[in-house]
Amino acid sequence: MLTATRGRSNRSASIVPDLQDRLRDGAASVRDDGAAEAFRLMNNEGKAKYLGGAFFTKWLSFASMVDSVGGPRVAPILDKRVRDWIASSTPMVQPFKLSTTSTADYRRYLELLDAWGGPYGRTRVQVEQSIFILTRDRPADS
Repeated sequence: MLTATRGRSNRSASIVPDLQDRLRDGAASVRDDGAAEAFRLMNNEGKAKYLGGAFFTKWLSFASMVDSVGGPRVAPILDKRVRDWIASSTPMVQPFKLSTTSTADYRRYLELLDAWGGPYGRTRVQVEQSIFILTRDRPADS
């Protein structure tokens, strides 16, 4: 991902020259403008080849952990694991489907986490961590 090159040739390839700037801009955006705007930035003008939403939301999450790891300003990670759990577990007529590459879907994801966590005083990341726990492989005797 850092070289924008696939295969064995990436071992000797140089890191994309402006990648550091794109990552820095994403980190600044998530802290200044919030998760949705930072996702939009990194999904559009800040996009890096092979660094899709499932990966750059991890970057945004870590970059937004300024005051705490589970606080209200921390950007949630939308990856395949969470997306698939939501699609299979939502009790609607049609599953709540999300794409890890859509800014509109990331906004919907934030709204969903707010709806699920708000009544219980939980942040988006606290709700998301609960989903990760539910999807984790557990020993049969637990």
